[in-house]
Amino acid sequence: MTILAQTIAKLNLPSSILSNVEVIRSAKPTEEENSRIYASVNSVLLSYIQREKLECIHITGEMRALVDPQHRLVCRTNWRQHRQKAVMVCYIPKGFRDARNIWKWNEKNWRQTDWPTHLDVFDLIGDEEVNVYATPVREKIHYSVFADKYVLLQSEHSPPSHKKHVWFMRSGSMNEILKQKAQEIIKRSELISARIFKDFAASLSGRLAFHILYSLRDQPLIAEKIMSIRFWSQADIEDCLANLALIGFITISKDIYHITPLGLKYLMLFETSKPSIAADA
Repeated sequence: MTILAQTIAKLNLPSSILSNVEVIRSAKPTEEENSRIYASVNSVLLSYIQREKLECIHITGEMRALVDPQHRLVCRTNWRQHRQKAVMVCYIPKGFRDARNIWKWNEKNWRQTDWPTHLDVFDLIGDEEVNVYATPVREKIHYSVFADKYVLLQSEHSPPSHKKHVWFMRSGSMNEILKQKAQEIIKRSELISARIFKDFAASLSGRLAFHILYSLRDQPLIAEKIMSIRFWSQADIEDCLANLALIGFITISKDIYHITPLGLKYLMLFETSKPSIAADA
């Protein structure tokens, strides 16, 4: 039995379904081949979106598809041209379903992902261009269904390994069956509010965040001094400090806050892109 046939069997699909499948492209379990097939898929999807809206449902483990800038472009283009959201169904443990813990969970599962990429994923979800559902358990077989005829199927694999066989296929019958299975998984999953992603991203570009960063650029400050900042509640200040520290823009040592080199770089980027706001921060 081929690996594709084994994977089909693990999804409880009849083996006969393969007779109606066109394998457009396949990839062996190497990072290079996986990258090539994903690039090919995104190219097909972008072309499809130019003609009509694209239904897109991912049944995945750690929503790594959103790390790919080309797939984020697919999602954004689909929403902005057709008001069609993508659906990302992934495993997020029960105790990790707030913004900071989702960030930590992603950092654990996404290899070598920088903060701008991570923040762009949060923006994408926060802008409600992608709906994220958290499954109660990690699904064994991951797949995506696109429109009414495309299927992207992965062989069974366990994190943190990215080694997997991948098949990009055209099959209306397989698409329909897997779409039904996906809807069943969605029904037993939890929709994660887009608001928590939006609020997290907004906190990093708000006036409080820049007030703290510019103050720390001038000199380190004790916690008591930071907590006494006027015009913001203590809860807001604590929340902002936690977010800035999570990204790595600030650190605290012996009750003293310091800006990091990454925080200084963020200020430079901000000043370059939004000088008028930076001047008032």
